[in-house]
This record gives sequence, C-alpha cells and structure tokens, in this order.
Amino acid sequence: MVEFLQGNVWVKQVLLGLGLILAYVILRRIGQKWIKTLADNKRVELKRKRFVMKSFNASLFLLFVAFFTILLDLGFGDISLFLSSIFAVLGVALFAQWSILSNLTASVLIFFVFPYRIGDRVKVSDKGRRCQRGDH
Repeated sequence: MVEFLQGNVWVKQVLLGLGLILAYVILRRIGQKWIKTLADNKRVELKRKRFVMKSFNASLFLLFVAFFTILLDLGFGDISLFLSSIFAVLGVALFAQWSILSNLTASVLIFFVFPYRIGDRVKVSDKGRRCQRGDH
C-alpha cells in the first residue's frame, strides 16, 4: 500500500486534497463556534458578529487556497505571479481607501478586545478635571 502511494503521485495528491478540505471544514466550524461564543458572551450586535464571521471565513479560505496550491504543487510560480499581481492592484486600491481599511481592522479589533458596549457609562479624566458622560 505504501509503495503504491509513493509511486502514484495522482492518488497522493487526491488524498492530500481531501485532507486539506477536511481540515478546512473543521477549522471553519471551530472558528465560527468560537466567534459565536465570544460574541454571545460580550453581547455584541448581530451586524458586527456577521461581519467578523465573514472576515474570518474569507481569510481562512484564502489561507486554505494558498496551502492547497503549495501542497499539491500546482505550478506555484505561475500562481504566485498571478497572486502578486492581484495583491499589487489591491494594495493600490486599498491605499486609496486607507480609512476604510483602518475602519475594518478597528472593527475586528474592537470585536475581540473592547470591553465596552453601547449604553455603558464611561468616565473621562482630562488634565485633572473629571468629565462624566451619561449623567443627564
């Protein structure tokens, strides 16, 4: 059996491909469950939870495609040329839309790190004076 797998490259690539797809499905489910649990614990809005889920799914998919092309030896030189061209165009486009990119990044960071929600009261101290927000 081992000799058959070593001699037959096509079967080995199919088995590697199936393993990668299985790993992708498992990682996606674990990640979505973790994000959903975190969002429920922090009582995050549904819109923010959906945005983070979509961002996670897109990032995981791109990572999966990169691993798929590398492990299955699908002509990495041609694919890397294609991907570098796409990233160059996207880099120029995103540089033009820098504020949108920073807002997207901040949204994901706030989702995972920020301890406050809408309606919470926050005290701000400015040069020895105290300001209180929320007391009307």
